[in-house]
Amino acid sequence: MRNILSISILFIFGIAIEAGGASLPGDFIVNIRIENKLTHRAAISRCELLEYKADSTVTVAKTFNYLGGHSQISFEKPPQKGQYKLYISPGRLVEKSNENSIWSAVEPDEAVAPTIVDIELPDNASSPYDFPTIYISSRKSTALKEVSVTASKVMFYHKGDTLIYNADAFVMAEGSMLDALIEQMPGVELKPDGQIFVNGQKIDNLLLNGKDLFNGKRELMLENLEAYTVKDIAIYKKRTRLGELLDYNTGGEARVMDVRLKRQYLTGFLGNATAGYGTHSRYMARLFGMLLSDNFSASAYAGANNLSDKKKPGREDKSWSIDNMDKGVQSLHQAGVSYNAQGFAGKWELTGSAEVERACTDIINNNNTETLGNAGNTFRYDWKKNNTGNLNVSTSHNFFVKLGSWGNIDIRPMFKYNKNEENESFVSAMSRNKMDNISEDLVSNSFESGFDSLPDLMNKSKKSYSSKGHELSASLGLRSNIKLHRGTNPNALTIAATVDYDNSRNNATDRYRTHYYGVDGMSDANYLKRNPNNNYKLDLNADFLQFFKFRQIQLPVTYQYIEEHKDNKSDIYGLPTGRNRYLYHDDITGRSDNTGAWISSLSYHAINKTSDHILQLNPFTGSLLNSRTHYLFFTLHAMLTFRHNTLDFTTGQNREYHTRNHIIPYIQLTSQWGTPQKWEYILNLWYYVRPIDIMNLVEIPSLDPLTSHRGNPDLKNSDIYHLNFNVNRSRGQQRHDITLETEYIKEPFGYIYMIDMINGYRSFYPTNLGYNFNADIRYKFFTRFGQQQQFDISNATGLHYSNNNGGYVKRMDQISGREELKLNWRKSKYRIGVFADAEVSRYLYSNNTYDNITPYKIRYGANAVLNLPCNWSVSTDLSMYTRGGYNVDKLNRTDVVWNARVSKSIMNGRLMFAVDGYDLLNQLSNIEYIVDGQIRSETVNNVIPSYVLFHVSWRFNKNLKK
Repeated sequence: MRNILSISILFIFGIAIEAGGASLPGDFIVNIRIENKLTHRAAISRCELLEYKADSTVTVAKTFNYLGGHSQISFEKPPQKGQYKLYISPGRLVEKSNENSIWSAVEPDEAVAPTIVDIELPDNASSPYDFPTIYISSRKSTALKEVSVTASKVMFYHKGDTLIYNADAFVMAEGSMLDALIEQMPGVELKPDGQIFVNGQKIDNLLLNGKDLFNGKRELMLENLEAYTVKDIAIYKKRTRLGELLDYNTGGEARVMDVRLKRQYLTGFLGNATAGYGTHSRYMARLFGMLLSDNFSASAYAGANNLSDKKKPGREDKSWSIDNMDKGVQSLHQAGVSYNAQGFAGKWELTGSAEVERACTDIINNNNTETLGNAGNTFRYDWKKNNTGNLNVSTSHNFFVKLGSWGNIDIRPMFKYNKNEENESFVSAMSRNKMDNISEDLVSNSFESGFDSLPDLMNKSKKSYSSKGHELSASLGLRSNIKLHRGTNPNALTIAATVDYDNSRNNATDRYRTHYYGVDGMSDANYLKRNPNNNYKLDLNADFLQFFKFRQIQLPVTYQYIEEHKDNKSDIYGLPTGRNRYLYHDDITGRSDNTGAWISSLSYHAINKTSDHILQLNPFTGSLLNSRTHYLFFTLHAMLTFRHNTLDFTTGQNREYHTRNHIIPYIQLTSQWGTPQKWEYILNLWYYVRPIDIMNLVEIPSLDPLTSHRGNPDLKNSDIYHLNFNVNRSRGQQRHDITLETEYIKEPFGYIYMIDMINGYRSFYPTNLGYNFNADIRYKFFTRFGQQQQFDISNATGLHYSNNNGGYVKRMDQISGREELKLNWRKSKYRIGVFADAEVSRYLYSNNTYDNITPYKIRYGANAVLNLPCNWSVSTDLSMYTRGGYNVDKLNRTDVVWNARVSKSIMNGRLMFAVDGYDLLNQLSNIEYIVDGQIRSETVNNVIPSYVLFHVSWRFNKNLKK
């Protein structure tokens, strides 16, 4: 009885509220009725009236509960079809209570896909208007002879120009963060450095509920925001500050990924804490908290671990690929805060962050390099042990203010301090012939026994290196947009200025012990290096923009002036070696004190000055065609830079002064056309000039007695031509993406390696290498199938061709093919997937002193996430890696990698216990393989060893609104 009374009261008050809302002047009243398609009864629903703005963003104009009969909604009558849509979430009526009252509300049924209806009104419609009855289907779980049939949730759909991914459609392991969710989304690629691409297009900003809460540091959000809090993720274009000021699409809108939280997490406090310890003394701890409100949000985090890698078992990506493993073993300690505050009606906004980080890394690698030289091939073997420690403290802020209706201003201060230290030991040997049995111990011991034990060697050397330093940098930026004319064809002026300064100091000691073939005894050298650097940069910008409403044509004219000054020194002092007091007595021309004698021939002072005058003409046609069936956009960006570059370079008694004047063009043409939510074609054409680094004109002294870096005053700039053509099609839960990309580089910059075949002395000579050409074609496909859409399959096919011309190898061609295939089964709380991918490359050399090679990689396996009864969860992945065709036999092998997690949550999921096993079969390694026209290099790095980690996680949240 009380339920019936509650429904009646809510129904009466709902009608009264809607009717009251309809009485506002200028509002258009529409009567809405929603029925179940099968029963024709009123479908209790949670409804949102969505308004689609000109900049492709979506806002909720009104939210109401539909309980039966007619419901009146009021809004501004759409001037065109599709401006409004009604988002209907079928649900059920529930009672809620607090200390003072009991009320009824509609709770959407998350197992049922929402219904989206265009609000289209006839031109002659009068208020109030009876909208045609809306019929919806409500497919729910139904028990039929012990068989449960469940409707599949929609993974992604379009609302106008906005692409939306439904977070609840993806099966996540307990404790998964935002990065694990994004990696599952079809058409989305998350790079290891945090960059995100959607259908091949780069995401400029990652937002949370439309705000940049983390001040551009997307890794914090990706690694700390728990996936269970996310409602959906929207991809759209966001207007610039100037566009907001003019209420106009100015071009250059940022493509953003907006992570939108579930209703219960929109305001309040969210947090999680995790701590764990495992075998091999592995440990981890993390604390994250976030406060969300309408006008102020803040987050804080702290963490410590020595895991080297953040990936989790059971993921669909190739986190544990042998090619993608992090180098070395790292311990990381960090903490930080970020905030976002907004004034009333967005009149001002203040964002900022501060963080401190301490990272220590130990790397051990073994490198084998075959080099084609002027007199034959040489083989170099290196063994390196390196450990580094870095302390970083940084803070940045952005203060934005609206200056009435005529302008706005951004102020951006930044400060950063870095303290670093490094220690390295290095053993190297070079030979004329390939040596399969050579080792670090064999080379090190031969320093005592001489060359007799290794007669094929040309030289051998040992090096020890130690350094300490610091860097201090600061920046201040100002940017202001000023509206000059508001009329039909508005115009505006943008003025910006940025000043950057950095100062660094580094002191290092280098000790070399070298033995050349045919030379008795050793050559010892011991140095102290001091590197003081002072740099500053000034950037001034003035931008006038004229807009024309006709087809949204934009004609901006920009002038920019950039001045950069780099003052770099390298002072070298000779230190006692044990054999001689100082090295190179004849080079001692400076003072002698406690630090040793200054060696002028190895020291240098470089003053590099650059001034740029940049003129940009960016005619932009926003819309040549824009209808419900077709659209066509066109952008032309042209930039011309006049650069004056000088270098004052002094070493020993020699002083060189170089001047380079460059005219640097840049042209980009973009065209985008297609049918909304069906086909889309995107064409990008670039031409630009890449200027040379003026430091390559001079010979920079090298402390390595086996190596020199020559200069080349005849270096030329490189011309680059680039084409990217992308076609993508969406049809329901099916996607097709085709990309064609080509690049032609005329006069590319590179090095020729000059090698003395008697003693192995190497000389690096910078030069222009003829031309390079690269071409790629990629096809990606994704679809769902099955009676309940419980299966999804995706594949990626790619072909690559490139040729490099120049150097001793007159031409090297590379042809590569790649195929990836993934099949997943998802049902309720379970996901099981299988995958396979293969890549094969063929390297062809015009010079017959290099053998053509065909390396290949094959990977296949399975992964699963099983959320079991009683809040148990299992996630695991098993991968088989096979490699072949490499020069080093130990790289041609098959490895099996297995990771697993078992977890148990209690207290309604607030407390979780988990055990993670990483590389349980102990086979992970890190492999790098580099091939170009003159070298083939294979490097094996150490990685974190196999371990098992036990950890406990606690999640907490508190809603501030009652």
